[in-house]
Amino acid sequence: MLASNTLSAQLARFLNLFSKPRRNHFLAYIMGLILIIKFRSVKRISEEFSIRDQSALNHFITDSVWEHRQLILRSQEIVRVALGSKPLQLVIDDTALERRGSKIECTGVHYGSNRLVKGHCLVSAAVISGKRRYMWDCRGYAPKGASAACRFKSKVRIAVEIIEESEFEAGDVTVMVDCWYTNRDVAGAVKARGWRFLAGVKKNRIVYVRGRRSRVSNLAKGQRKYEKVKCGRHVFRAARVLAFIPGIGEVSVFVVKSGSLGTRYLICSDTELSAREAVLMYAKRFWIETQFREVKQHFGLGEMFIRKWRGAQKHWALVMVAYNVTQMLRYSARGKRFETVGAVLRRLRDEFSRVDVKRFTAVIAAKAA
Repeated sequence: MLASNTLSAQLARFLNLFSKPRRNHFLAYIMGLILIIKFRSVKRISEEFSIRDQSALNHFITDSVWEHRQLILRSQEIVRVALGSKPLQLVIDDTALERRGSKIECTGVHYGSNRLVKGHCLVSAAVISGKRRYMWDCRGYAPKGASAACRFKSKVRIAVEIIEESEFEAGDVTVMVDCWYTNRDVAGAVKARGWRFLAGVKKNRIVYVRGRRSRVSNLAKGQRKYEKVKCGRHVFRAARVLAFIPGIGEVSVFVVKSGSLGTRYLICSDTELSAREAVLMYAKRFWIETQFREVKQHFGLGEMFIRKWRGAQKHWALVMVAYNVTQMLRYSARGKRFETVGAVLRRLRDEFSRVDVKRFTAVIAAKAA
């Protein structure tokens, strides 16, 4: 089956969320995110797909009445069915998106990759099951007092809402976060769902072992029964210690040592989880970093030239749809070896160099009518 046929079937699932005039704008924007290699913008998409009135596409992003949350919820429905009832991991993290300009709504200064970045901040969730991974949710974070257009919620509150509102067919769900989100609110939300909580923890965190107060870093001292764990090209030594953390409860603390990476500490609400299982599972948390890189590099997550906060959130939701339908194409490929995201995009761009994109989007819209 041609990739374009599979792509049209995936995109058609979203069209009933839009009125007929907006369907063409939705399809043009998604195809622009997928097919345009660099510098994605409303103007560039209008030029590429022969949309005469650029202001109409701009209105679709900034002022049109459709709700970006409905688009995200529909994407979640499709991903939920694709994943089925297999055990999965829900990873939550945030990323900074550089934006400069005095009139851009809801910007602030955020921690980026080893530096402070002025712009927007996106709290996102990835869902992983085996070798399959999708973008599950994305919600903008705006600092206090950033703009009247923003309703302030802390990153922790946003993470809690993602956990509370997520629905899966699988009963075995592990929520994984880094040290920033390791607190009683996030852990409590996970426990309330009956899920497992696996997280990084800072070395100065206070824990109680057999009733004695101690810093987590002290658990790396003395004799421990370490288990050798090979994960990719790294070899770790991991030991488990049962402990109590105020506000979180009884946990397993994992002391994880590596010659090249130093000593790190993990906690898990499942006290039966082995050190080996914890290390191998937490290694999947870093897939969200790969996901951030992919959506920025290939789908224009940060290449957005819209001043309004509402438009920014719609853009992120559309990027999420473009990314997930591309992931569907990866997993529908023949054979057990999945293509990379870049390889799928190259295949699509090659195929659409011989296909009229405007006619392609018109056919999808006509089928849904």
